[in-house]
Amino acid sequence: MPTRKSALVLAGLLAAAHASSRCYYGQPCFPTATELHAFNSTVGGRLVAIRPLQAVCYLGPNFNATACAEVNANYANDIYRGDHIAAYEQINFEQCGTSDWCQPAALGIGLAGTCGQGSVPHYGVAAQSAADVVAAVQFAKSKNLKVAIKNTGHDYVGRSSAKGSFVIWTHALVDTAYSASFVPAGSPEAGVPAITLGAGVQFDQVYKFADAHGVVMVGADSGQVGAVGGWLQGGGHGTLAPRYGLGVDNVLEITLVTADGALRTVSEWSSPDLFWALRGGGGGTWGVVTRATFRAHPSEPLAGVSIFAEGIAISTPELQRLLEGLARVAPALADIRFGGVIIAGRTVFELIGAAPAANATLLQTALAPLAAALRNGSIIANQTLIQSGVLAPAYTTWPSFLALYEKFYAPPAEPVGIGVRVASRLIPRTLFVGEENISALASALVAAITATGQPVQILVATPVNVMDTARKTSVTRAWRSALWHAMVFGVWARGAGAGVQKAAAAGVDRASAVLGALAPDSGAYQNEANVDEPDYERTFWGDNIQRLNAVKRKYDPDNFFAVWHGVGWEGPRDPDFVCYDKYN
Repeated sequence: MPTRKSALVLAGLLAAAHASSRCYYGQPCFPTATELHAFNSTVGGRLVAIRPLQAVCYLGPNFNATACAEVNANYANDIYRGDHIAAYEQINFEQCGTSDWCQPAALGIGLAGTCGQGSVPHYGVAAQSAADVVAAVQFAKSKNLKVAIKNTGHDYVGRSSAKGSFVIWTHALVDTAYSASFVPAGSPEAGVPAITLGAGVQFDQVYKFADAHGVVMVGADSGQVGAVGGWLQGGGHGTLAPRYGLGVDNVLEITLVTADGALRTVSEWSSPDLFWALRGGGGGTWGVVTRATFRAHPSEPLAGVSIFAEGIAISTPELQRLLEGLARVAPALADIRFGGVIIAGRTVFELIGAAPAANATLLQTALAPLAAALRNGSIIANQTLIQSGVLAPAYTTWPSFLALYEKFYAPPAEPVGIGVRVASRLIPRTLFVGEENISALASALVAAITATGQPVQILVATPVNVMDTARKTSVTRAWRSALWHAMVFGVWARGAGAGVQKAAAAGVDRASAVLGALAPDSGAYQNEANVDEPDYERTFWGDNIQRLNAVKRKYDPDNFFAVWHGVGWEGPRDPDFVCYDKYN
């Protein structure tokens, strides 16, 4: 298998032969102050000169003690980070190696040293309308600028930042609308209940808005994820996916600005090829999405279950047995449209999820073998834990998805302000049949946990009951046969040296290889995939890639919108992707 170094060299040579480099900040081609000022007047003064979030903490021209105190107090707050154009949830995508970053090991006010720009864009437009986005795309295209598209910065693969780039920030596009009878552009069919969302709307707002109208919408478990950006365009999983399908199964219409600067509204009946590509072809690739409309489903009560065992000690044999027990009950859970999250590691076991309330009895029946094994000590032998009841499933009927979300998922949902490297694999149903397969699956997950030193996160969030037989979406078909989406993580603290970062990344690479070998014919979720994925086109899109490439050539022949491992990617052209070989 080629290393990333060799792949970089080969891909770079290919890119040099087939593509012209963009213009970056600091080069003579970059717009002058006069040109930037003139452009700023066309977007109502919403052009922003950007410095990293913590620049205000360093002695020098940007130092501001009051602003620094605010930044330090909110450094690990995902809502705060999402509300700032310069901030990203994972700090590895703010840096460009440990020599070009703004990440002190210790927070402070009046720091000495240099605050490097890293991968944080130098300029951008804080768009407040689709017209702002059109103007930004047209300006960037006319100046051949490297463009990044950002909403919240909730991005595990670094598509929303780029060194020397010009960012289009959609976070302020927060319009919402409900229609009891929405008709997509060009559709001859009757209208359906639907929710229309601006590109900046996040799921915490979505779930509350939907509930107020007596409906529910498929969405991410994290309320800070944007509904219309990379989540949607990459596929879009969540707890309700086993019931209603992925985000791409539920989107009815999308409005976006394409590389030619045109504002287009697309659907199954209007530019159906582009609409199909947007339904899984990946974020940052097809244009800047300004809004999307999703099918709304009637709100219904849910039968929920939870187990929380944290700060415990789980041996390797116990971890193996626990994962085997979870795998044995997975098919029955899938059949009753159960969705949720499992976290399993050396010190933690958590299970959260729900099925339609009509399946409440079936939920307890499906989990009965696992519950019995946890109760009798055949999985985890610690009698103190068993007697305390901490390993026993707790069943609850929730009146709505919003109630479940607010109990378990509402912000703050996850750690931010740290370095995070991820990898994932879609685990097919075939691996849950037969004790030999179940043992192999559990062994692979234990090996992945060992490689990273972190728990595995299992998302029971696949569209296993929504087959998409008409092939209306462009995600890999592996989603339709998978029962689990398994994720592994490598993490490091702010200010960690290159050695620490590389060690964490190496652990993720080892875990990724184990999961890939376990299910070589499956795929992975592109939004939560290894940035070193060796066969990314097959892994993310399967046999859809040829058609996706054709759509890309039609609507973006110059590859103006280019992201790492995106459709049409020509390799890590210097300096487009130079930071990918440095951040870890």
